Amino acid sequence: MRKFLRLPVSKVTRITLFSLIALTFGTTVTAADYSCDGFVGSFANRPDNEAALKIVKDGNGFAMFFQGDSPDDWERVPLKVGVPEDVQKEMLADGKKMIPLTCALSADEVLLWQFPTGSPDNPSESKSRNRSKYPQKTPYIMVVNGGVAAGETGLYRVRTED
Repeated sequence: MRKFLRLPVSKVTRITLFSLIALTFGTTVTAADYSCDGFVGSFANRPDNEAALKIVKDGNGFAMFFQGDSPDDWERVPLKVGVPEDVQKEMLADGKKMIPLTCALSADEVLLWQFPTGSPDNPSESKSRNRSKYPQKTPYIMVVNGGVAAGETGLYRVRTED
């Protein structure tokens, strides 16, 4: 996961990360509650960058491809639909309310969310948004929780040749 984890995500405190995650919970949500086909495509962390990750759906479900050491080297990571159960339990313990997501995908230490268009809970929709994380509005957000390093960034759909 070399290049993928090198995406410039701003460091945030654990409290801020949990606050963002906490916004999405209040009731138990199952994978059937999400429609993730709209998340299929190529994404960058800035609208004018080259693709850093690709989301695909195949016979095995959803997967994320991220660029390896060379431009033609893409590594596959299987994704699960829904928010990991341990994250749900932790957030539900705080008594948070469910905020609708169109899609929630996850892998080890990575959450990918698609907010409904115009959602007031989407950090990229805020007029006072952090423009280094969210240069433009986007329904797609990636949260990385890699041990002590944690952060989130907007994801922007980009065109690729394949």
